[in-house]
Amino acid sequence: PHGKMILRPSRKFLRSDELDVPDPPGYQFCQARGLIIIDSPKVGKVAVLPVGMAQVSSVILSTKPGAELKKGDEIGYFQFGGSDVCLVFQKRSKLEILAKD
Repeated sequence: PHGKMILRPSRKFLRSDELDVPDPPGYQFCQARGLIIIDSPKVGKVAVLPVGMAQVSSVILSTKPGAELKKGDEIGYFQFGGSDVCLVFQKRSKLEILAKD
């Protein structure tokens, strides 16, 4: 296995009427988010944050806490299209991202 999933909190849909702001921001704050933390023996903990924006705001997490994951395993998906996925690595991972021109 390449890592073990250790956290899967419930989904939260943030509605604009839940914010204490003078003008409702509308669709800008209607994102669905997921959070999966993978504990990898090679790079340490990796946070995977899928963010479904506006009308494609459905993040479905399909893996379970404690699941042993290997390369290519599905951990979740966007139900209606796609948006962004953020990866956050521990500093000790010494990960280098090499951009190609």
